[in-house]
Amino acid sequence: MLSSIMALAAGRAWADCGLQGDIDAARLPKSPPAYAGEVLKASREHLPGQGRQVQIRAGLNIAMIGGQHYLLASRSNAGWRVERWVQGSARMSPDGGTPAAKVTRGRLSRSQGAKLDVMLGVACLWRFPPYLPNTLPLKGGQNVTCMDGANLVIEIRSIRRRWVGAQECQIQGAPGDIYNLLSQAQGL
Repeated sequence: MLSSIMALAAGRAWADCGLQGDIDAARLPKSPPAYAGEVLKASREHLPGQGRQVQIRAGLNIAMIGGQHYLLASRSNAGWRVERWVQGSARMSPDGGTPAAKVTRGRLSRSQGAKLDVMLGVACLWRFPPYLPNTLPLKGGQNVTCMDGANLVIEIRSIRRRWVGAQECQIQGAPGDIYNLLSQAQGL
């Protein structure tokens, strides 16, 4: 009985954090898939960013067009800096070869940085499910499979806390909101 109440409370808490209300949170995997570590390792190779206490890493694989996309955001006294590394697929290259990787750097505006700081302080982020697979369990026992979308792996470090998650369909909830905000950095 107590475990049922706790599962119901966890599902309600996740729904409050931006998880779609029809998803059965109790049947979601409790940890990200093994490939999340490989994505983060590749992100560190392309965007090292070592020694920063507060940072956010994201790796995105866009299934429809291929290619790789990594973001690294870090905070200093001057505000939030964002770096993006992108390499498209051969399909996107005019000559059919592998296009060169491109690194761009930008900053969040003061208002964007303040918004991100608030997002990092909300408990929803730290308790959001670490894995939303391509096939999501629905309440009532059914499942729904995503037909398209992007695979996102995100790691958030804030002094002594760390959250790692993967989303294989629609980017949603607190991690998705953070990724979307970082994608809007000036200069990227």
